This record gives sequence, structure tokens and C-alpha cells, in this order.
Amino acid sequence: MWGYIVSSMVSGQARRKDIYGGRDPLLLAAYPVVEAAHYLKMPVATLRAWTMGQGYSVGSERRVTGRIIDLPRRGAPILSFVNLIEAHVLRALRTEHSFSMQAVKAALNELQKHSKSDHPLAYEDLFAGAGDLFLEKYGDLISLTKSGQIALRATLQAFLKRIDRGAGFAPLRLYPFIRSMEFEGPRTVTVDPRVAFGRPVITGTRIPTAEVRSRIDAGESLEEVAEDFGQEKSKIEDAIIYERGLAA
Repeated sequence: MWGYIVSSMVSGQARRKDIYGGRDPLLLAAYPVVEAAHYLKMPVATLRAWTMGQGYSVGSERRVTGRIIDLPRRGAPILSFVNLIEAHVLRALRTEHSFSMQAVKAALNELQKHSKSDHPLAYEDLFAGAGDLFLEKYGDLISLTKSGQIALRATLQAFLKRIDRGAGFAPLRLYPFIRSMEFEGPRTVTVDPRVAFGRPVITGTRIPTAEVRSRIDAGESLEEVAEDFGQEKSKIEDAIIYERGLAA
């Protein structure tokens, strides 16, 4: 009897571990651009430009700028969790000044020379070693003053603090902003590729924030939803604010 239970548990664990088909869940295509932009609270057009390039005209000729983020499948506008982290980091560069794709691409080229990762913005420590080269190069290219560079580093640090990392500096989970740009805000919402198929959940649970919103939109009260899920009312409120937040 006990042997059967142990055997079943082992086989069950194997099945759970194999739901990704032996592939790294961090790198699987999982987030359509529109969905990813909603999770990160940023304009869809901006994220699409970063991942698919942006069209522009030179006289009668139509051209497309190169993308900054390499997606799992060329031509398919679907991000991986690592891509989500890259976009989160890039958004920090947009916060303090106008975003320059050319400057970021040039700085990334410098970073790639010193990084072993195909996704250095997601895997590198941007305050040490190769990361310093990226920030210095970027700051020079957009002619940031000394105070501007300090502000950029402070903003970037605030964004990086919302990422949990594991071995090799690999990103494990993201705590997206509940209220736009509230750097020291609560970590009530988590995006973890191994939980709820990578959809945002209330931290420490498997409760999707989208499900919380749908129940409130259907007419249930905060108190009822909080009681059903066994969560504090404040966490339910944060989940709703996050889901309803407009793109920054």
C-alpha cells in the first residue's frame, strides 16, 4: 500500500515537472504583446516596437526599425517570461527621459560583448561588471548629465528590486507595479512562470488577479470575494487596482 502511494507520488511529481516538455518555462512563448503590456502597465505600441520593430517612412520608402527584444518565435508577437523581464527593465530607461531605441541598441551591443547570456538585460547584474558598461554607454549616447545618470540608476534600481532571482542571476518572479510607478509599493501581485501558467496572481497564492476582477465586475462585494478566497480585503483591492490600471 505504502509502496503504491510513494510510487504514485513520484510519478505525479514527474508529470508535474514535465508539463513544459523538458523546456525552460522562463523561455517559453507565453504572453501576447497586448497581454504583456497590460501586465507591465505600458503602452501596447511601445512594447510592440521593442519586440517587432517600428515602421517609419523615408521619402516614399517604408522601413522598419530593428527590435530590441528577441522573442522565442520570430514573427510571432508572443513574449516569454524572460522577455517580460527585459521589457520591465527597458521601461526603467524610459522613465527618466525620452526613450531612444538607437541608444539602447548601441549600449546593448556593448553589453553583449561582455555577457554570456542571450538576454543580458534579464540575466546580468546591471550594477556590476558588464552592467556598468551598459549604463555608461547608454548615458553617454543620450548625453545624460551627472545628475541625470544618478537619477537613471536610482530608477533602474527601483525596477530591479521588483525581480526575485535565483542561481546565475536568473529571474524567477516579477512583482509588477500595483499603482503606476509606485517604486516602494506593495508586492501583492506576482508573475511567476511556474504558477498559474505565468498569469498574475495574489502573492503567495494561485489566485489569478483576473479572476478577482471578474467576480467584482459581476457584482460581488469586496467582502464576499475576500472571504471566499480567504484573503485580506486590502489584497483583493490591490488585485483589482492592478487589473484595472491604465497603461502608463
